[in-house]
Amino acid sequence: MTVDVLTKVLIERSLREVAAYAGDPDKAPAWYVKNALLESEERSP
Repeated sequence: MTVDVLTKVLIERSLREVAAYAGDPDKAPAWYVKNALLESEERSP
C-alpha cells in the first residue's frame, strides 16, 4: 500500500522575515518539534 501526503502552509510574511525566523537557532524549538530536545553548546551573542 502506498500513501502520498501533501501539506501546504500559507505564511503571510515576507521571505526575508521567514528566513530570519527559520534561520535563528534559538527559535528552532518553536517551529520544529524534533529540535525541542536539542541544546546548543554555544550561545548566540
